[in-house]
Amino acid sequence: STFAEETLSSLPFFKTFRPAELREFIEPLKRYDFSRGQLVYAEGEAPRSCLIVVRGALSMNFSTPAGTSTFAVYGPGRMAGELPLVDGAPHPLACMARESTIAFEVDRIGFDLLRRGGSVVSFKFFEAVTTSIVGVLRRAGAHLARISTERSASAASTSSEPPVPT
Repeated sequence: STFAEETLSSLPFFKTFRPAELREFIEPLKRYDFSRGQLVYAEGEAPRSCLIVVRGALSMNFSTPAGTSTFAVYGPGRMAGELPLVDGAPHPLACMARESTIAFEVDRIGFDLLRRGGSVVSFKFFEAVTTSIVGVLRRAGAHLARISTERSASAASTSSEPPVPT
């Protein structure tokens, strides 16, 4: 099925696209329907595409000794999987459908064509990609700061040495 332009243009990813640009952008994209719990791609997998969530949510997860932890949840209008297409590295996180989810796929070839671009649609796409990557980096920085604080607090509570007076 198709989604009304009004619905798509209301999503954060598409907010700067004019109706004709939106039609041009989504026309070659493939729609995917993921069921709750479905693995979209695994941590360490080579990138094939990125996804733009239209309905539902994708959970970005990583493995820890204690099990699986969620790094981020991407709902409608958010992009997943773009960073490995930019830097060429494997997916740093696993991506799983958190609920029944509809997403549009931008495959590697389409991504590279848009990167070479020169069109208004290419510019708007990479403006959205840049915004998404900045968000990922901010979340990663906040996550690392939280882990560092937790480790410092844990180390201080397990230390048998008395505090050194200053």
